[in-house]
Amino acid sequence: MAVVDQFLCIFHLFLVSLVLCDRTSQKIYISLTATHACFRRLNATHQIGCTSSIKGNVGVVHHVENNTDLDWIIDKGPHQPYIALMTADTFNVTNINRIRKSQKFNGIMVIHTVNVTKVPEFSFSTDKACPNDGYGLYRDDAEYAHCRNVTWNTAANNLMFQDFDFPIFALSNQTEVDTLVEKCYKKFNQPQNGVARKYPLCAAELKDRMKAAKDAESCTRRSNLVLNLVPDQYCDPVGDYNVHANFKAVNTTQTRRPKSVILAATRMDTFSLFDGLTVTANSPVTGLVTLLAAAQALGQGAIKKELVENDNHKDIMFAFFQGESFDYIGSSRMVYEMEKKQFPVKGTSGEVVSIHPIELGHLSHIVELGQLGYAQLPAHNLWLHSSNSTEQLITTFKKAGSTSDVTMEQPPLQQPLPPASMQRFLRKAHIPNLFISDHQAEFDNKYYHSRFDIPSLIHGNYSDNGTTVTDLARFLQGVSTAVARGLYMLATNKTNASNIQVETSTVNQLLYCFLQNPNCSLFQSVINTTKLSKLADKPYPFDTRVQSSPSTNTYLVRQLLASYTGDYLQDRTKDNCSRPNNDYTHEFYWMQGPEANGSRTGMCIRSTANESDAVSPVFHKTGIPDYNWTSGEYSTWTESVWANDAISVRIFLIPSEEIKVTTLVTGIAMFTVSMVAVYFINKRADILFTTQTAY
Repeated sequence: MAVVDQFLCIFHLFLVSLVLCDRTSQKIYISLTATHACFRRLNATHQIGCTSSIKGNVGVVHHVENNTDLDWIIDKGPHQPYIALMTADTFNVTNINRIRKSQKFNGIMVIHTVNVTKVPEFSFSTDKACPNDGYGLYRDDAEYAHCRNVTWNTAANNLMFQDFDFPIFALSNQTEVDTLVEKCYKKFNQPQNGVARKYPLCAAELKDRMKAAKDAESCTRRSNLVLNLVPDQYCDPVGDYNVHANFKAVNTTQTRRPKSVILAATRMDTFSLFDGLTVTANSPVTGLVTLLAAAQALGQGAIKKELVENDNHKDIMFAFFQGESFDYIGSSRMVYEMEKKQFPVKGTSGEVVSIHPIELGHLSHIVELGQLGYAQLPAHNLWLHSSNSTEQLITTFKKAGSTSDVTMEQPPLQQPLPPASMQRFLRKAHIPNLFISDHQAEFDNKYYHSRFDIPSLIHGNYSDNGTTVTDLARFLQGVSTAVARGLYMLATNKTNASNIQVETSTVNQLLYCFLQNPNCSLFQSVINTTKLSKLADKPYPFDTRVQSSPSTNTYLVRQLLASYTGDYLQDRTKDNCSRPNNDYTHEFYWMQGPEANGSRTGMCIRSTANESDAVSPVFHKTGIPDYNWTSGEYSTWTESVWANDAISVRIFLIPSEEIKVTTLVTGIAMFTVSMVAVYFINKRADILFTTQTAY
């Protein structure tokens, strides 16, 4: 029993020590929670992004409100290393390069709080001047390669593709920012009359430790090595899922005619230097919402019935690509599967029936939607870009635009296509195409692929619960009507489609839900609560990360597309809303339905809407034998893995070196005295502690 008692005593002391350590840590550190890290990513040739030391990078906090503040640190600051707390205006390429060159900094924190941080007056795009350069149609073209003819993204600063040797975080909580500025920087660190403050000083610890290094090939090879029972993972392929749907459910027992499918596409991803901070209104939301609204209009009653049942009419396939920002991941995967006759991917064996494979030869036209929001501004209009268009294709959409009060023009014929998903298809097949955008040449969007691509810049911000119709919604209503009419006329070979009309409320709802509040009535009506129990009250980011399960936005787009293009089966309940075991032609989706009188009845939707992999073919489970990673044929982007405790931001006070030394010496002295005292007490224990004999 004595041994057990000793063990319990030691165990209790251990638990108490843990609690006391935790309480001590809480007294020393203040953790910031609303932080957005810069991650490390890798492709076949190099690494980009940020990382920290294993224990985090520590530095004295200095608020850089202007260039003078930065000058002071670099020229006079005596307390290096520093952590720069920067505003939207001071976080620019020039200042970042100065910070890196000075070698006096251990990290950066960037203030970005909603409704407080102002959009900088200068252009700011973290992408390249030639997005997805080397992976599109013109990679080997002597005249057009590397954007020789048109520099599309003149606002580019290339920050996304730089390799930083220190961590960078964005801070999105105004209360935490106020704590940093008022209680940390101003109280302890702010210079007085140009003279540095004395200790104690307020410091920050930025921890952003990434496991991956060098390049994607090395990282993937290391991850695939099995050296123990629990293999280490260093990086994962960047990707998600594409979403697609056809009106005609042509199955494997039927014949799909060549040139019988119109591909109507857009992208649904973006990127930014900081994780989870980017909604990006103009790209991709304007194109995404416009195509969804067009699908909804074409999926109505008699219009859909005509498109489905008339064998002479072309089919329309709606496609929403993921991973396009990282060298066309989603579109290149779809092209790869079409070439292998594996799209849509379905298991077909024995008597199982599924959707008939769609190959490149089945595509008659490609119509893609890009950035659209700036076309509503004065002296702007929509542009019809093409590398190979027929007179019928151009005429059809110009007419569709004119009947919808939307002006569509053509850029010069010698101008190449902008960065577009269709370029991956056109590398493999000669297909008439049309890319609709709000820019003739260079992007009108000066904040492309950045955290500043916000709704207010294109008149799409909401100050209420979505009941007010924005200027952006009114404009995109006309654009989506024009797109729906153009697709209909192209599919039916008709010259009039005035019966097709997109409702402004449809566009307004979609914009509000994607840009302002996903916990809206529209999204609530299409979700299955067993798949997504609760919707957030703030927009879901459109960043492409790694493929584990479909991102929330991907799931929502699939549900919306299914409800817009599918069939409502009134005789099905939640229990029997499922497909037959031998028929994969359709998917069956249970949705909780619209709310009426405080309750929902639910609805079963049968649709061809589905998901397909949006991961580079390089990372396909069977792989590409002997693939040359540096060939540039396919995207090779991966994202680093990190430990659960590898990302954190916290602030604390640091004493002077004198106090540190004094504390250390005092501690050593006390320890020495204690050891000497214990030694002599132990040696004289028989004298000091006499034991009385019991009689």
